Amino acid sequence: MFALLAAVVVHLIFRRLAHAKEAWIGILYVGGASLAVLLVSGDPHGAQALQRAASGDLLWASWPAVLAVGMLSALVWLLSLWRPGWMTGAVFMPVFAVAVTYSVSLAGIYVVFATLIMTPLILGSLVGKGPFLAACCGIAGHLCAVVVSVMFDVPVGPAIVVASLAMSLLWLLVLRGLAAQNPGALRPEAGRGQ
Repeated sequence: MFALLAAVVVHLIFRRLAHAKEAWIGILYVGGASLAVLLVSGDPHGAQALQRAASGDLLWASWPAVLAVGMLSALVWLLSLWRPGWMTGAVFMPVFAVAVTYSVSLAGIYVVFATLIMTPLILGSLVGKGPFLAACCGIAGHLCAVVVSVMFDVPVGPAIVVASLAMSLLWLLVLRGLAAQNPGALRPEAGRGQ
């Protein structure tokens, strides 16, 4: 319910406060995070619950939870194929809120937002590459992080964020280096607006 309420608030921010939307969404996020801290402050295990929500517990996720998130992902994907206009209109926010809520319960806030924002921003906005390359880069970062987490017994959530950032920056450097050697290499895909 809180996710759907936040989706309505974000939709209103986009419609009425678009000139400063990033700041308002930041205020919403900080306010929500602070409210979560206040709500669990009386619980002796509250700090652990918040840490689990932030970092996730991917290595110990149950198969039913993984299957539920997989089915939800498939439904969102089918919805985007069936009604592509919905995924850019007012329906997007509630669908996004539900999908992110279930993903966060499995992977944690850090992983979900790093996956949604980091590689698409770095490879899409800065280099002009499409979502396929960003997805491949994100998957490579996730796989490297899981291996590092298992080998060195470090938390998998923060490891995924750091590995995804490192992988994105590595690809950024490689692609910029290729573009410097061949200036027309990045233009065709960037021209399509991806």
